[in-house]
Amino acid sequence: MPKSEQRLPECIIEELDIGGEKVTPSKLIKYLGVIIDDRLAFRDHIDYIAGKVNKVIAKLKVIFRNTYGYGNGAWKIMVKGAIYTLFIYPSSAYFCSISQYRSAERKIRQAQRKLNTLCGRAYKDISYIESTVMAGLPPLHFMIEK
Repeated sequence: MPKSEQRLPECIIEELDIGGEKVTPSKLIKYLGVIIDDRLAFRDHIDYIAGKVNKVIAKLKVIFRNTYGYGNGAWKIMVKGAIYTLFIYPSSAYFCSISQYRSAERKIRQAQRKLNTLCGRAYKDISYIESTVMAGLPPLHFMIEK
Protein backbone atom coordinates (compact mmCIF):
# COMPACT_ATOMS: atom_id res chain seq x y z
CA MET A 1 0.00 0.00 0.00
CA PRO A 2 1.47 3.41 -0.96
CA LYS A 3 2.26 5.85 1.83
CA SER A 4 -0.48 8.25 0.75
CA GLU A 5 -3.12 5.57 1.38
CA GLN A 6 -1.77 4.44 4.74
CA ARG A 7 -3.76 5.59 7.73
CA LEU A 8 -2.51 6.17 11.17
CA PRO A 9 -4.09 4.00 13.84
CA GLU A 10 -6.78 5.80 15.80
CA CYS A 11 -5.62 6.84 19.22
CA ILE A 12 -8.40 6.17 21.69
CA ILE A 13 -8.07 8.11 24.91
CA GLU A 14 -10.40 6.89 27.60
CA GLU A 15 -9.49 9.25 30.40
CA LEU A 16 -7.03 12.03 31.12
CA ASP A 17 -5.72 13.20 34.44
CA ILE A 18 -5.25 16.97 34.41
CA GLY A 19 -4.29 18.57 37.69
CA GLY A 20 -5.86 15.77 39.69
CA GLU A 21 -9.14 16.02 37.77
CA LYS A 22 -10.35 13.11 35.64
CA VAL A 23 -11.39 14.30 32.17
CA THR A 24 -13.16 12.01 29.71
CA PRO A 25 -13.31 12.95 26.01
CA SER A 26 -16.67 13.20 24.27
CA LYS A 27 -17.86 13.15 20.68
CA LEU A 28 -19.76 16.45 21.02
CA ILE A 29 -19.05 19.82 22.57
CA LYS A 30 -21.30 22.84 22.84
CA TYR A 31 -19.32 26.05 22.52
CA LEU A 32 -21.01 29.46 22.26
CA GLY A 33 -24.30 27.80 21.34
CA VAL A 34 -22.81 25.73 18.52
CA ILE A 35 -22.68 21.95 18.85
CA ILE A 36 -19.42 20.70 17.34
CA ASP A 37 -18.88 17.00 16.75
CA ASP A 38 -15.65 15.13 16.23
CA ARG A 39 -16.10 14.99 12.43
CA LEU A 40 -17.26 18.61 11.99
CA ALA A 41 -20.44 17.40 10.28
CA PHE A 42 -22.73 19.65 12.41
CA ARG A 43 -25.67 17.23 12.09
CA ASP A 44 -26.33 17.39 15.81
CA HIS A 45 -26.24 21.18 15.70
CA ILE A 46 -28.80 21.30 12.90
CA ASP A 47 -31.01 18.85 14.81
CA TYR A 48 -30.68 21.06 17.88
CA ILE A 49 -31.60 24.21 15.95
CA ALA A 50 -34.53 22.50 14.22
CA GLY A 51 -35.93 21.49 17.62
CA LYS A 52 -35.42 25.00 18.93
CA VAL A 53 -37.13 26.48 15.86
CA ASN A 54 -40.15 24.21 16.33
CA LYS A 55 -40.53 25.50 19.89
CA VAL A 56 -40.30 29.12 18.74
CA ILE A 57 -42.81 28.49 15.95
CA ALA A 58 -45.27 27.07 18.48
CA LYS A 59 -44.94 30.25 20.52
CA LEU A 60 -45.28 32.48 17.46
CA LYS A 61 -48.50 30.71 16.46
CA VAL A 62 -50.10 32.19 19.56
CA ILE A 63 -49.15 35.70 18.43
CA PHE A 64 -49.86 35.24 14.71
CA ARG A 65 -53.61 35.12 14.25
CA ASN A 66 -55.33 35.24 10.86
CA THR A 67 -58.21 37.47 11.83
CA TYR A 68 -56.57 39.96 14.21
CA GLY A 69 -53.23 40.97 15.59
CA TYR A 70 -50.03 41.96 13.81
CA GLY A 71 -49.77 42.55 10.07
CA ASN A 72 -47.57 40.72 7.57
CA GLY A 73 -44.71 43.23 7.85
CA ALA A 74 -44.51 42.75 11.60
CA TRP A 75 -44.62 38.96 11.17
CA LYS A 76 -41.64 39.04 8.81
CA ILE A 77 -39.63 41.17 11.23
CA MET A 78 -40.39 38.79 14.09
CA VAL A 79 -39.51 35.71 12.02
CA LYS A 80 -36.23 37.20 10.82
CA GLY A 81 -35.34 38.23 14.36
CA ALA A 82 -36.37 35.04 16.12
CA ILE A 83 -35.79 32.24 13.62
CA TYR A 84 -33.32 33.34 10.96
CA THR A 85 -30.78 34.37 13.57
CA LEU A 86 -30.78 30.84 15.01
CA PHE A 87 -29.69 29.42 11.67
CA ILE A 88 -27.45 32.25 10.48
CA TYR A 89 -25.40 32.83 13.68
CA PRO A 90 -22.92 29.94 13.24
CA SER A 91 -23.54 29.43 9.51
CA SER A 92 -19.99 30.25 8.47
CA ALA A 93 -18.93 27.10 10.31
CA TYR A 94 -21.52 24.65 9.00
CA PHE A 95 -22.70 25.84 5.58
CA CYS A 96 -20.41 23.33 3.79
CA SER A 97 -21.96 20.40 5.62
CA ILE A 98 -25.43 21.38 4.40
CA SER A 99 -24.51 20.64 0.79
CA GLN A 100 -22.90 17.33 1.81
CA TYR A 101 -25.76 16.00 3.92
CA ARG A 102 -29.23 15.91 2.40
CA SER A 103 -30.79 15.37 5.82
CA ALA A 104 -29.46 18.73 7.02
CA GLU A 105 -30.87 20.57 4.03
CA ARG A 106 -34.20 18.75 4.43
CA LYS A 107 -34.48 19.79 8.09
CA ILE A 108 -33.79 23.42 7.22
CA ARG A 109 -36.41 23.33 4.49
CA GLN A 110 -38.96 21.72 6.83
CA ALA A 111 -38.42 24.44 9.41
CA GLN A 112 -38.70 27.19 6.83
CA ARG A 113 -41.82 25.67 5.29
CA LYS A 114 -43.52 25.83 8.69
CA LEU A 115 -42.49 29.47 8.99
CA ASN A 116 -43.63 30.30 5.50
CA THR A 117 -47.05 28.75 5.97
CA LEU A 118 -47.37 30.79 9.14
CA CYS A 119 -46.20 34.08 7.59
CA GLY A 120 -47.95 33.55 4.28
CA ARG A 121 -51.17 32.55 6.02
CA ALA A 122 -51.25 29.43 3.85
CA TYR A 123 -52.58 25.92 4.31
CA LYS A 124 -50.30 23.21 5.73
CA ASP A 125 -50.19 21.17 2.51
CA ILE A 126 -48.48 23.88 0.44
CA SER A 127 -45.07 23.01 -1.05
CA TYR A 128 -41.80 24.56 0.08
CA ILE A 129 -41.23 26.74 -3.00
CA GLU A 130 -44.82 27.99 -3.11
CA SER A 131 -44.74 28.82 0.59
CA THR A 132 -41.49 30.76 0.15
CA VAL A 133 -43.03 32.85 -2.62
CA MET A 134 -46.25 33.49 -0.67
CA ALA A 135 -44.44 34.49 2.51
CA GLY A 136 -42.00 36.74 0.68
CA LEU A 137 -39.08 35.48 2.76
CA PRO A 138 -35.75 34.47 1.20
CA PRO A 139 -34.86 30.76 1.37
CA LEU A 140 -32.79 29.97 4.46
CA HIS A 141 -30.16 27.97 2.61
CA PHE A 142 -29.33 31.09 0.53
CA MET A 143 -29.07 33.17 3.69
CA ILE A 144 -26.79 30.58 5.30
CA GLU A 145 -24.45 30.46 2.30
CA LYS A 146 -23.93 34.26 2.27
